Amino acid sequence: MRLAVRQRDGVQLVDVALPRVERDEGFERKACVGMRVSRDGERMALWNEAQVDVWDPRTNQNLRRLDVHKVVAVHFSPEQKYLLTLQKPRAEGVPEKNLRVWNLETGECAFQTQQKTYNKEDWPYLQWSSDGKTAIKLVNNEVHCYNCPGFGEGQPARRMRVDNVGGFSCSPGPMNHVAVYVPEIKGAPASAQLYDHAEFPAKLGSSTPQPLGRRNFFRSMACEFRWAPKTGSACLVLAVSDVDATNKSYYGEQSLHYIAADGSKDCKVDLQKEGPVYDVQWSPLGTHFVAVYGFMPAKATLFDAKCNPVFEFGSGPRNIVRWSPLGRFLCLAGFGNLPGDVEVFQKGGDGNCRPIGYMRTHCTVHCEWAPDGRHILTSTVSPRLRVDNGYKMWKYTGELVHDYSVDELYQVEWIPAQEDTYEDLPISPNAKKIARALESGNVGGTGKAEPYRPPGAKQAPYRPPHASANRSEGPKFCLARDENDKPGKVQPFRPKVATSTIPGAEFQESVSKTAERNRKRRAKKKEVEAQQNADDLAKEVQNTKISVQEATDPSKKLRNLRKKLRQVEELKAKAASTGTNVLTPEQQAKIQTEGEIKAQIAELEGQ
Repeated sequence: MRLAVRQRDGVQLVDVALPRVERDEGFERKACVGMRVSRDGERMALWNEAQVDVWDPRTNQNLRRLDVHKVVAVHFSPEQKYLLTLQKPRAEGVPEKNLRVWNLETGECAFQTQQKTYNKEDWPYLQWSSDGKTAIKLVNNEVHCYNCPGFGEGQPARRMRVDNVGGFSCSPGPMNHVAVYVPEIKGAPASAQLYDHAEFPAKLGSSTPQPLGRRNFFRSMACEFRWAPKTGSACLVLAVSDVDATNKSYYGEQSLHYIAADGSKDCKVDLQKEGPVYDVQWSPLGTHFVAVYGFMPAKATLFDAKCNPVFEFGSGPRNIVRWSPLGRFLCLAGFGNLPGDVEVFQKGGDGNCRPIGYMRTHCTVHCEWAPDGRHILTSTVSPRLRVDNGYKMWKYTGELVHDYSVDELYQVEWIPAQEDTYEDLPISPNAKKIARALESGNVGGTGKAEPYRPPGAKQAPYRPPHASANRSEGPKFCLARDENDKPGKVQPFRPKVATSTIPGAEFQESVSKTAERNRKRRAKKKEVEAQQNADDLAKEVQNTKISVQEATDPSKKLRNLRKKLRQVEELKAKAASTGTNVLTPEQQAKIQTEGEIKAQIAELEGQ
């Protein structure tokens, strides 16, 4: 394993073969103001006020030097063929194409445009698809797609208009998906939409493709997209607002939403505690994700890929979650104004997570898993903290294996390893003992700490239980942990059923107020239906009496037959004027009964 460390005197590479940690003497210190390592660890960009150097951190070879001044940020394309750079504008009002894409094979500028603003959360402003064949950028309420290589001489190959679009993100994996965000405007809700950018029209005005998935929500000024790794089968949307409408949080309001890439599901993630969403991270395999949320002590929940809760980690002083590169382990940590507790868990195949390690790292700013998935790097860097700068390496069980201190440390990160470099091994036998101790609450911050007693200290005298009990003790409250919030697997909902009654008493099932209201409503409906049936039956009996009376009275029967004959004559007149096509089959059949009606009339008149 290798480590890139940026200090005041420059960048150095460190070879790590624990417990041995040595500086790579073959790589000379390089003075720079910024450092960026590619996703696969094959490239490393170092830049200063005058130039950008691209190195191979595995062979210590300088691959390309670009004469670019005042670079603020850089970004590698997925295949490391291109490098995106952003330069600080020279002066206000002076147009300059400061966002550039460089071809690292030739050293030439392949694409350039103007970028007026820079926000670290929105970087990079140009993103590539996972195969590197399409580059996507937002331009004036439009989403532009450029074909790579060549970038179409600066002209987009496909484009789609999205009014007031405020952000976007490309999906990983083989799917050509892009997520776009539209903030709230004039009372309309904010929305996150997923599209297939391969279906974007070549010209504006053509048919606009329908979104594959869409989620609307209020109280949002910005958002962050978190795609499921490798597959891109789902996207988590962390909506952020600077103002909390409930006035409960000084730091604003957050909400978490889930959108399936195939459009089969979109919903708000069911978080069981009110409060901010501190962090949410997908497993490297894309099968699960963990959310840390709620007012302190914060809760943490494991969800599956379909957004169903699987495991509850309980509550604790935490605001960060990090997965190991192999997906077997994960850690929950609390940094910033929290004490720095780091809890390590092993995720089982059934979703059950077992604690296997604990450590406390004071004043930590950055936390990252090593490429082997069995060690954790914690660091304290400037300018976040000006004192106690340095980094530490821990084993996943909580054992400190290396400690390095320096006056000023600006940046430290692992050089990623290639896939299949390290084997996904289970925990060691020694770690199983520590895990059993953690589950019983005898190690770390999960249980009650026992006071230290020197070996020569005398044993305290015996006190009876009634004398040692603190009867005046009131209700307990702790910002660190909630004793009533226990970790465990999420069980499916089952309604409560009474299991026992008082002997001889009549069983009465306890129901809620809502169920009681529904029962009364159904009983009233049945009563109304019974009354209606009784009224219908009475009317039917009355009609039967009338029909019998008409059948026995010849004058009334003759009057009804003449009425039917007039109706037949009216239908015949209508058919003569408009045609028989306008008559219904029932009306035509009624005309056919004219002869029968006349015969009955003649018979009654002859009586």
